[in-house]
Amino acid sequence: MIKKSSVLGSFIKTKRTELGLSQKMLGSLLDPQVTTQFISNIERGATPLPAVHIAKICSNLKIREEDLIFVMEKEYADKLNLIVGLPPGYSSGKTGLPEWWSNLAQLYLNASQETQENFIRTCEDLFPSFKTKP
Repeated sequence: MIKKSSVLGSFIKTKRTELGLSQKMLGSLLDPQVTTQFISNIERGATPLPAVHIAKICSNLKIREEDLIFVMEKEYADKLNLIVGLPPGYSSGKTGLPEWWSNLAQLYLNASQETQENFIRTCEDLFPSFKTKP
């Protein structure tokens, strides 16, 4: 039996709880509204996140769509790896990025807003050519 991935669910749950939203509250903010059970299923990895909800989830959790899509891609890659018998997190390396870079990106995405801002400031201090704002 293939264990369901919960990368996306954990990410959504972390962001939801950081904002003090219950599953019921988040569900009521979506359009169309969804049940508490639906949000729970997404967070446990039992139900995929429908594309119709991506924009509202991002808006209400105060995250960028690109960040959510990155996490979704990671989850789907892990599921595919399990199907073909590779370990979660395996990468063929064809992107040219080392595994630690992907791990760093995942840690950043799961971090609090304050930690993300501190990380960006540190990068800007260490690398003056690194600019996140015009």
